[in-house]
Amino acid sequence: MKRFLSLLLCVALLSSLGIGTALADAGGTRIRILREGVPLYNAPNGSRIATLRRGAELDVYDRMNGWYYVCCNGIYGWVSGSAVEIVTPAVPAGSGDLHDMGVPDIGNTVFRKDSMNLVVFWVQTQLKATGVWYQGYQWDVTGHLGDHTMQEISSFMQTMGYSGHSGAVDRNVINALSQYLGSNIVSVNVGGFYRGMKSLLANDSWGSMTKILSNMIDNVPRVTLGARWIQVVLKQTGYYNGQIDGMYGEKTEQAVMKFQRDHGFQERNYVTLGVARCMLEQYYYAGGNVDMLP
Repeated sequence: MKRFLSLLLCVALLSSLGIGTALADAGGTRIRILREGVPLYNAPNGSRIATLRRGAELDVYDRMNGWYYVCCNGIYGWVSGSAVEIVTPAVPAGSGDLHDMGVPDIGNTVFRKDSMNLVVFWVQTQLKATGVWYQGYQWDVTGHLGDHTMQEISSFMQTMGYSGHSGAVDRNVINALSQYLGSNIVSVNVGGFYRGMKSLLANDSWGSMTKILSNMIDNVPRVTLGARWIQVVLKQTGYYNGQIDGMYGEKTEQAVMKFQRDHGFQERNYVTLGVARCMLEQYYYAGGNVDMLP
Protein backbone atom coordinates (compact mmCIF):
# COMPACT_ATOMS: atom_id res chain seq x y z
CA MET A 1 0.00 0.00 0.00
CA LYS A 2 2.99 2.26 0.51
CA ARG A 3 3.34 2.80 -3.21
CA PHE A 4 -0.14 4.34 -3.31
CA LEU A 5 0.94 7.16 -1.04
CA SER A 6 3.47 9.96 -1.50
CA LEU A 7 5.80 11.76 0.86
CA LEU A 8 5.20 15.25 2.15
CA LEU A 9 7.02 17.93 0.16
CA CYS A 10 9.36 18.70 3.00
CA VAL A 11 13.12 18.16 3.15
CA ALA A 12 14.16 20.64 5.86
CA LEU A 13 17.07 20.04 8.20
CA LEU A 14 14.92 20.12 11.32
CA SER A 15 16.90 17.64 13.39
CA SER A 16 19.87 20.01 13.59
CA LEU A 17 17.71 22.78 15.04
CA GLY A 18 16.43 21.17 18.23
CA ILE A 19 12.92 21.73 16.96
CA GLY A 20 11.44 19.69 19.80
CA THR A 21 12.09 22.66 22.10
CA ALA A 22 11.12 25.33 19.62
CA LEU A 23 7.37 24.83 19.32
CA ALA A 24 5.30 27.96 19.89
CA ASP A 25 1.70 29.07 19.53
CA ALA A 26 2.05 29.46 15.77
CA GLY A 27 -0.96 27.35 14.79
CA GLY A 28 -3.47 29.30 12.70
CA THR A 29 -1.04 32.20 12.21
CA ARG A 30 -0.78 33.74 8.75
CA ILE A 31 1.88 36.27 7.75
CA ARG A 32 2.40 38.73 4.89
CA ILE A 33 5.81 39.45 3.32
CA LEU A 34 6.64 43.18 3.60
CA ARG A 35 9.43 43.55 1.01
CA GLU A 36 10.34 42.17 -2.39
CA GLY A 37 13.02 39.49 -2.41
CA VAL A 38 12.87 38.43 1.24
CA PRO A 39 15.02 35.30 1.69
CA LEU A 40 13.61 31.92 2.74
CA TYR A 41 16.26 29.97 4.68
CA ASN A 42 16.74 26.27 5.42
CA ALA A 43 17.31 27.25 9.06
CA PRO A 44 17.26 30.49 11.07
CA ASN A 45 20.34 32.44 9.84
CA GLY A 46 21.07 29.47 7.58
CA SER A 47 21.39 29.15 3.81
CA ARG A 48 19.02 30.86 1.39
CA ILE A 49 16.82 28.33 -0.44
CA ALA A 50 14.23 30.61 -2.08
CA THR A 51 13.13 34.24 -2.45
CA LEU A 52 9.72 35.53 -1.38
CA ARG A 53 7.66 38.17 -3.16
CA ARG A 54 6.28 41.27 -1.46
CA GLY A 55 2.66 40.81 -0.40
CA ALA A 56 2.75 37.01 -0.37
CA GLU A 57 0.62 35.56 2.45
CA LEU A 58 1.81 32.33 4.05
CA ASP A 59 0.57 29.98 6.76
CA VAL A 60 2.93 29.50 9.72
CA TYR A 61 3.65 25.96 10.92
CA ASP A 62 6.14 26.82 13.65
CA ARG A 63 7.90 29.79 15.26
CA MET A 64 11.25 30.09 17.00
CA ASN A 65 13.14 33.12 18.33
CA GLY A 66 11.61 35.61 15.93
CA TRP A 67 11.63 33.29 12.93
CA TYR A 68 8.62 31.72 11.17
CA TYR A 69 8.52 28.28 9.55
CA VAL A 70 6.42 28.48 6.36
CA CYS A 71 5.81 26.80 3.02
CA CYS A 72 5.97 28.66 -0.28
CA ASN A 73 5.33 26.84 -3.58
CA GLY A 74 6.09 23.50 -1.96
CA ILE A 75 9.34 24.68 -0.34
CA TYR A 76 9.47 24.68 3.47
CA GLY A 77 11.81 27.06 5.23
CA TRP A 78 12.34 29.90 7.72
CA VAL A 79 11.70 33.61 7.24
CA SER A 80 12.77 36.38 9.61
CA GLY A 81 10.02 38.06 11.64
CA SER A 82 11.53 41.45 10.78
CA ALA A 83 10.39 41.00 7.18
CA VAL A 84 6.76 40.09 7.84
CA GLU A 85 3.55 41.28 9.44
CA ILE A 86 0.87 39.14 11.11
CA VAL A 87 -2.31 38.84 9.03
CA THR A 88 -4.12 36.25 11.17
CA PRO A 89 -3.08 35.57 14.77
CA ALA A 90 -2.89 32.10 16.27
CA VAL A 91 -6.19 30.49 17.22
CA PRO A 92 -6.57 29.36 20.85
CA ALA A 93 -6.03 25.64 21.36
CA GLY A 94 -9.10 23.46 21.05
CA SER A 95 -11.28 26.16 19.51
CA GLY A 96 -13.19 25.68 16.31
CA ASP A 97 -16.41 24.00 15.31
CA LEU A 98 -16.21 20.20 15.58
CA HIS A 99 -19.15 18.93 13.57
CA ASP A 100 -20.55 16.03 11.59
CA MET A 101 -19.54 16.39 7.93
CA GLY A 102 -22.97 14.99 7.04
CA VAL A 103 -23.71 13.11 3.83
CA PRO A 104 -21.08 14.26 1.29
CA ASP A 105 -22.46 16.15 -1.69
CA ILE A 106 -19.92 15.45 -4.42
CA GLY A 107 -22.07 16.32 -7.44
CA ASN A 108 -20.66 14.65 -10.55
CA THR A 109 -17.23 14.03 -9.03
CA VAL A 110 -16.06 10.41 -9.16
CA PHE A 111 -13.24 9.15 -6.92
CA ARG A 112 -11.41 6.28 -8.58
CA LYS A 113 -8.84 3.74 -7.47
CA ASP A 114 -6.07 5.00 -5.16
CA SER A 115 -8.00 8.13 -4.13
CA MET A 116 -7.57 8.86 -0.43
CA ASN A 117 -9.82 11.43 1.22
CA LEU A 118 -12.61 11.98 3.71
CA VAL A 119 -15.31 11.00 1.22
CA VAL A 120 -13.77 7.53 0.85
CA PHE A 121 -13.37 7.49 4.64
CA TRP A 122 -17.10 8.25 4.97
CA VAL A 123 -18.05 5.49 2.51
CA GLN A 124 -15.90 2.89 4.30
CA THR A 125 -17.38 3.96 7.64
CA GLN A 126 -20.93 3.49 6.35
CA LEU A 127 -20.12 0.14 4.68
CA LYS A 128 -18.94 -1.13 8.07
CA ALA A 129 -22.11 0.23 9.67
CA THR A 130 -24.23 -1.97 7.41
CA GLY A 131 -22.96 -5.01 9.30
CA VAL A 132 -22.62 -6.87 6.02
CA TRP A 133 -20.01 -5.14 3.87
CA TYR A 134 -16.44 -4.14 4.68
CA GLN A 135 -16.23 -6.37 7.73
CA GLY A 136 -13.16 -7.94 9.26
CA TYR A 137 -10.30 -6.81 11.47
CA GLN A 138 -7.88 -6.41 8.57
CA TRP A 139 -10.16 -3.97 6.76
CA ASP A 140 -9.90 -0.93 9.00
CA VAL A 141 -11.11 2.42 7.73
CA THR A 142 -8.17 4.08 6.01
CA GLY A 143 -9.73 6.59 3.61
CA HIS A 144 -7.87 4.85 0.79
CA LEU A 145 -9.84 3.50 -2.17
CA GLY A 146 -8.07 0.23 -2.82
CA ASP A 147 -9.10 -3.02 -4.51
CA HIS A 148 -10.92 -4.46 -1.50
CA THR A 149 -12.98 -1.33 -0.88
CA MET A 150 -13.95 -1.21 -4.55
CA GLN A 151 -15.00 -4.88 -4.46
CA GLU A 152 -17.15 -4.20 -1.39
CA ILE A 153 -18.74 -1.15 -3.02
CA SER A 154 -19.47 -3.13 -6.19
CA SER A 155 -21.08 -5.93 -4.15
CA PHE A 156 -23.16 -3.49 -2.14
CA MET A 157 -24.31 -1.63 -5.24
CA GLN A 158 -25.28 -4.92 -6.91
CA THR A 159 -27.61 -5.57 -3.98
CA MET A 160 -29.04 -2.07 -4.37
CA GLY A 161 -29.88 -2.69 -8.03
CA TYR A 162 -26.79 -1.21 -9.71
CA SER A 163 -25.45 -4.12 -11.76
CA GLY A 164 -21.85 -3.94 -12.94
CA HIS A 165 -20.87 -0.98 -10.75
CA SER A 166 -17.10 -0.37 -10.97
CA GLY A 167 -16.60 0.23 -7.25
CA ALA A 168 -15.59 3.86 -7.73
CA VAL A 169 -17.06 6.36 -5.27
CA ASP A 170 -19.75 8.43 -6.96
CA ARG A 171 -22.94 10.10 -5.82
CA ASN A 172 -24.91 6.90 -6.50
CA VAL A 173 -22.82 5.08 -3.89
CA ILE A 174 -23.37 7.85 -1.35
CA ASN A 175 -27.10 7.99 -2.05
CA ALA A 176 -27.44 4.19 -1.85
CA LEU A 177 -25.64 4.04 1.50
CA SER A 178 -27.81 6.85 2.83
CA GLN A 179 -30.94 5.04 1.69
CA TYR A 180 -29.79 1.71 3.14
CA LEU A 181 -28.77 3.04 6.56
CA GLY A 182 -31.36 5.77 7.04
CA SER A 183 -31.10 7.09 10.59
CA ASN A 184 -28.24 4.65 11.30
CA ILE A 185 -25.70 6.65 9.29
CA VAL A 186 -22.51 7.02 11.33
CA SER A 187 -21.24 10.54 11.99
CA VAL A 188 -17.82 11.50 10.63
CA ASN A 189 -16.56 14.57 12.44
CA VAL A 190 -14.52 17.36 10.87
CA GLY A 191 -13.41 20.80 12.05
CA GLY A 192 -12.68 21.46 15.72
CA PHE A 193 -9.49 19.80 16.88
CA TYR A 194 -9.19 18.05 13.52
CA ARG A 195 -7.74 21.37 12.37
CA GLY A 196 -4.55 19.91 13.84
CA MET A 197 -4.21 17.92 10.62
CA LYS A 198 -3.92 21.13 8.61
CA SER A 199 -0.26 20.90 7.67
CA LEU A 200 -0.67 17.35 6.37
CA LEU A 201 -3.71 17.85 4.18
CA ALA A 202 -3.68 17.21 0.48
CA ASN A 203 -4.79 20.04 -1.75
CA ASP A 204 -8.38 19.01 -2.25
CA SER A 205 -11.69 20.31 -0.98
CA TRP A 206 -12.27 17.31 1.26
CA GLY A 207 -9.23 17.77 3.47
CA SER A 208 -7.69 14.36 2.91
CA MET A 209 -4.63 13.24 4.81
CA THR A 210 -2.82 11.25 2.18
CA LYS A 211 0.75 12.13 3.01
CA ILE A 212 1.31 10.92 6.55
CA LEU A 213 3.01 7.56 6.50
CA SER A 214 6.33 5.82 6.98
CA ASN A 215 9.00 7.78 5.17
CA MET A 216 11.38 4.83 5.14
CA ILE A 217 11.48 4.32 1.39
CA ASP A 218 14.05 1.73 0.28
CA ASN A 219 15.36 1.85 3.88
CA VAL A 220 16.54 5.45 3.42
CA PRO A 221 15.35 7.72 6.28
CA ARG A 222 14.18 11.18 5.28
CA VAL A 223 13.15 14.18 7.35
CA THR A 224 9.46 15.03 6.83
CA LEU A 225 6.74 17.00 8.59
CA GLY A 226 4.66 13.82 8.58
CA ALA A 227 7.16 11.93 10.71
CA ARG A 228 7.56 14.90 13.02
CA TRP A 229 3.76 15.15 13.41
CA ILE A 230 3.64 11.47 14.42
CA GLN A 231 6.44 11.93 16.95
CA VAL A 232 4.84 14.97 18.60
CA VAL A 233 1.44 13.29 18.86
CA LEU A 234 2.77 9.97 20.14
CA LYS A 235 5.08 11.65 22.65
CA GLN A 236 2.14 13.51 24.20
CA THR A 237 0.17 10.26 24.44
CA GLY A 238 3.05 8.33 26.01
CA TYR A 239 3.94 6.08 23.08
CA TYR A 240 7.19 7.72 21.99
CA ASN A 241 10.13 8.87 24.08
CA GLY A 242 12.70 9.69 21.41
CA GLN A 243 13.77 12.94 19.79
CA ILE A 244 11.40 15.08 17.73
CA ASP A 245 13.64 15.05 14.68
CA GLY A 246 11.30 14.26 11.78
CA MET A 247 13.12 10.99 11.05
CA TYR A 248 10.93 7.91 10.77
CA GLY A 249 13.35 5.51 12.46
CA GLU A 250 12.96 2.31 14.46
CA LYS A 251 11.73 4.02 17.65
CA THR A 252 9.04 5.94 15.78
CA GLU A 253 7.94 2.86 13.85
CA GLN A 254 7.69 0.79 17.04
CA ALA A 255 5.59 3.52 18.68
CA VAL A 256 3.26 3.64 15.65
CA MET A 257 2.74 -0.13 15.73
CA LYS A 258 2.10 -0.18 19.49
CA PHE A 259 -0.46 2.61 19.15
CA GLN A 260 -2.25 0.60 16.45
CA ARG A 261 -2.26 -2.54 18.59
CA ASP A 262 -3.69 -0.69 21.55
CA HIS A 263 -6.46 0.96 19.52
CA GLY A 264 -7.69 -1.99 17.49
CA PHE A 265 -6.04 -1.25 14.15
CA GLN A 266 -4.23 -3.67 11.91
CA GLU A 267 -0.50 -3.35 12.66
CA ARG A 268 1.27 -1.51 9.88
CA ASN A 269 4.57 0.35 9.93
CA TYR A 270 2.94 3.43 8.42
CA VAL A 271 -0.02 5.64 9.32
CA THR A 272 -3.31 5.68 7.44
CA LEU A 273 -6.02 8.33 7.57
CA GLY A 274 -8.02 6.33 10.10
CA VAL A 275 -5.05 5.85 12.42
CA ALA A 276 -4.06 9.52 12.12
CA ARG A 277 -7.54 10.65 13.12
CA CYS A 278 -7.43 8.35 16.15
CA MET A 279 -3.96 9.64 17.06
CA LEU A 280 -5.18 13.24 16.91
CA GLU A 281 -8.17 12.48 19.13
CA GLN A 282 -5.95 10.82 21.73
CA TYR A 283 -3.47 13.71 21.54
CA TYR A 284 -6.27 16.22 22.11
CA TYR A 285 -7.76 14.33 25.06
CA ALA A 286 -4.27 13.95 26.56
CA GLY A 287 -4.05 17.75 26.78
CA GLY A 288 -2.09 18.34 23.58
CA ASN A 289 -2.35 21.74 21.89
CA VAL A 290 -3.47 21.01 18.35
CA ASP A 291 -2.41 24.48 17.22
CA MET A 292 1.20 23.68 18.13
CA LEU A 293 1.40 20.65 15.85
CA PRO A 294 3.75 20.69 12.85
